[in-house]
Amino acid sequence: RRGLFEKDKLAVASLLAFSILEDKGQLNSLVLKTMLADRSNSDPMPMGEELAAWLPEDQWKRIKCLEDDLFEAVPAFQDFGEKISNDAEDWMNFYNHEAPETMEIPSSEMKGLSELEKMVVLRALR
Repeated sequence: RRGLFEKDKLAVASLLAFSILEDKGQLNSLVLKTMLADRSNSDPMPMGEELAAWLPEDQWKRIKCLEDDLFEAVPAFQDFGEKISNDAEDWMNFYNHEAPETMEIPSSEMKGLSELEKMVVLRALR
């Protein structure tokens, strides 16, 4: 008998769905690869004191990596770290919320993100 372990079924179903959407051209491949890779910038610019009070260094490195990897494909990610710094209190509330996926992304420049792009933001922050 061969099959999937119960714990692996969601991952396989997600990868299959992503593959189908990518083949149909309904998914940005770079955004998907960025989400799946979950990279972080090894030497980012330091964050401000206001952010350092609530945002762990690992999340800051991921945010800066999103900025580096996606700013050309998704203009909303250009200066992403600066956008978070400018709206630090709103982002702190978003970060600390029990279910941030149910909330609007705080920065007005980030309002037009696709669902996958929102998932990338959530993954970077969690």
